[in-house]
Amino acid sequence: MENRKINWGVLGCSNISKIAAIPAIIEALNANLYAVASRSKDKADGYYNMFNPQKAYYSYEEMLEDKNIDAVYVSLPNSMHKHWSIMAMKSGKHVLCEKPMSMSAKDTDEMRDESIRDNVLLMEAFMYRLNPKTIKVKELVDSGAIGKVKNIYANFTFFEPVSDLAVFKKELAGGCTYDVGCYCINIMRYITEEEPDSVFAKSIFLDNGSGVDINTSAILEFKSGIPGMLVCGFGNFLTNKYEIYGTKGRIEVPYAFLPEEINRIIIEKEDSIQEIRIKSKSQYTLEIEHFSDCILNNAKPCITLDDTSNNIKVLEAILKSSNEKREIFL
Repeated sequence: MENRKINWGVLGCSNISKIAAIPAIIEALNANLYAVASRSKDKADGYYNMFNPQKAYYSYEEMLEDKNIDAVYVSLPNSMHKHWSIMAMKSGKHVLCEKPMSMSAKDTDEMRDESIRDNVLLMEAFMYRLNPKTIKVKELVDSGAIGKVKNIYANFTFFEPVSDLAVFKKELAGGCTYDVGCYCINIMRYITEEEPDSVFAKSIFLDNGSGVDINTSAILEFKSGIPGMLVCGFGNFLTNKYEIYGTKGRIEVPYAFLPEEINRIIIEKEDSIQEIRIKSKSQYTLEIEHFSDCILNNAKPCITLDDTSNNIKVLEAILKSSNEKREIFL
């Protein structure tokens, strides 16, 4: 399969498709933007004129029938991820699905079963995990650069006025925990290589009775006793960072999930502060190249379905804790 490129179809003409995923497919060395699909003819035609794929489809079903498509990027509201990922896999397509991949661990397991039946790859699109900055931080922690890890703090907030967007709709599985809190949970689990035993969370919900959380704070206790703290929300100044505190120092990663042009890692110790700078191509491009390479070489994606299922279990626990106002044990 040397020099072959994976033909990609983009299911859903969303904003993240426009600003990140489609440009990444175009830039990736082993990928080709073959088709876009939207239920809106105007959107599909607009994306076709903007990005020049071979095809534009006005229904998701029609695109999935195209035998020339190898892989599908699912960029739809959260509530649609499971259904259309399964439909894509039934059509013989490999699937890269936006996070969160589903609304429950049970749904994720059903999606995993479908990928096995259809002999296709399925991966959750946590693009930041392909960023060399994230990989470097894990190497630093594992090497003992800051001693034994004692605490992790993660924050992902941005300002978004309440509107008609999917993130503010309960029926589309909106809310800040699903949308950005999932990153905070994922990085804590990635760094510690542990699952939390318990979760206690507090949320502020939209005052329209929708049940959509717009600001959530949570404390997680991991199996080794390490506490993890997260804050996520829609009504705050843009912040996306995490900090890891150890017995010998601290690592801070500013712009952790939506990176700057130059990726920075700050290591603070008792007598020094060091800044590591890493320049790389877009993490979205790295993600597309990784998944395309897995297809071409029959390799396993770096973000496993076990990882995805366990991450969603914590999401479920946080939302349950917020709603029931009590600590949840996993």
